[in-house]
Amino acid sequence: MMEFYVVTLILALLLALGTVFLLVLLRVLEERRDVADTRLEWSIRSLQDSKYDELHQ
Repeated sequence: MMEFYVVTLILALLLALGTVFLLVLLRVLEERRDVADTRLEWSIRSLQDSKYDELHQ
């Protein structure tokens, strides 16, 4: 009977570790997406500024 509790405890710990890993992974991917969105926004703004400058010269 003790084996059952040990196996159950190990499985519960693995499930908890997997959950924490997935949460951290999602957080990292969210941060990377935010950085990519910011860079894309800067690029678009730069292109718009350059077109504005070309039109008003």
